[in-house]
Amino acid sequence: MVSGTHGKDDELPDTLQYPLSAVAQALAKHGYADLTTKKIAAESTRTEAALYRHYDSKDALIEAYLEAAIDWFSWKIESADITDPIERLLRTCEVLTGDSIDWEYYPGFYVAMQELRAYAPRKEAFAEPLQKYHRFMVTSLTEIINDGIERGAFHRVDPESTAVVVYTFCDAVPRYAIVLGLIDEAEMIRNQLYAYIQSGIVSEDTVDRPDEPS
Repeated sequence: MVSGTHGKDDELPDTLQYPLSAVAQALAKHGYADLTTKKIAAESTRTEAALYRHYDSKDALIEAYLEAAIDWFSWKIESADITDPIERLLRTCEVLTGDSIDWEYYPGFYVAMQELRAYAPRKEAFAEPLQKYHRFMVTSLTEIINDGIERGAFHRVDPESTAVVVYTFCDAVPRYAIVLGLIDEAEMIRNQLYAYIQSGIVSEDTVDRPDEPS
C-alpha cells in the first residue's frame, strides 16, 4: 500500500520555505494578473521592502519559486534515502501525487503551477523554467526506471517514454483533486497509475511486487 506514510515536512529547509510557500499561496489566491510583491509579502513574515533587497519584481520571485519547486521535490524524493528501484519509483510517485506532502504547501503550490502553465504560451519568461521543471521530473523518473532495468527489477521498457507516461499520470492526480475538485476521478487515475507500474513496469521475476492501492 502506498499512501501518506511520511507525514508533514517538519524539516523543510528554510531556503525552500520562503519562495515556495509565499509565492504559491499568493498565486493561488490572486492569480498572476493580480499578483503583486505586496501580496506575496503578505503570505510571509517579510516586508515588501525586504523582498526588494533580493528580488526586483514579482517575475523574479516567480522564477525563484520555480527553482525552489525543483529543489523541494528533489529534497522530498531523496530525503527518504531509498536504494531499491521499486521503492524509489513508488516513493517518487507518492510525492508527485501529493500523498506524502505537507498540505500547508501543496494545494497552493499546484494551483500556482496551473496558473503559470496557463501563461507560459504567452510569456516566454515562464516557459523555460516550467520546461526545466518538467524535464527534471521526467529525468528523475527515467533514472529510476533505468536503474530498475539494469538491476532486473523492471521490464526492458523504454525508460524515457515510460517516465513521461508515469509523470503524466502523477501530474493528473492533483490536477483532478485540487484544481477541479474531482476526488473520485483523481483516485481512479491514481489506481491506474499503480496498476500500470505493477503490470507494465515491474518484472514478473521480482519477488516483492508492489501492492495495488485500495
